Amino acid sequence: MRWRTNAAVLAVLIAAAGCAQSDDEAVERAVTQAAQAYVDAIADGDLDTVEALTSDQAIGLPSDPDDGQDIRAELPDADAHIEDPWVRLIGPDYPSVEEPHTFQVSWTLDGLTGGDTLELALEEDTDPTRQESWRVTDALIHHAYFNVVSTVSDERIGSTELSESDETVQVLGYPGRYLAQGMGETRAVEPLPVLLGVEDLPPWDVTWPRLGGELDP
Repeated sequence: MRWRTNAAVLAVLIAAAGCAQSDDEAVERAVTQAAQAYVDAIADGDLDTVEALTSDQAIGLPSDPDDGQDIRAELPDADAHIEDPWVRLIGPDYPSVEEPHTFQVSWTLDGLTGGDTLELALEEDTDPTRQESWRVTDALIHHAYFNVVSTVSDERIGSTELSESDETVQVLGYPGRYLAQGMGETRAVEPLPVLLGVEDLPPWDVTWPRLGGELDP
């Protein structure tokens, strides 16, 4: 009788372990699908989906004008979007729905490779095995700098007007290639490609790319 009892207990424990492993795999699958959906939306220029998958409390979102000019709204009309995005789960080291899940993310843009880390967390009182229960808590926001010649006026990227208070402009938004251009009388100035999300910055001792050619003396 004791042998049968022990065997029954063992069977229950094995079944419970199998269910736990199955649940862990379902959680990993759901959060990975959410992460992939987020970077795929950036690649598709789908701003609505990107914002829907982002937590209201996500870090990295522009909140201070001193951080740079916010061009997130220009994602749908970017001159080029990222390609071949992929994600790989790198944390936490143990199954947990209480901890943020961290992903290594990579993509290509203009023949260059870009990458970052991405964090997602479970929404409160939701099913962790469902993709829609996970939200991005550390957004893929990138910066770029360029100079503007003083003769160029009303410079903008898409419909976003850029500050004229300084010849050096800092913009931040989702990875992609955007075009900075002058409007009005300076509309004939060749647009300047601005790349976000790839390592295409000049060395520290080389001047930034310039909209409108050489800077005035």
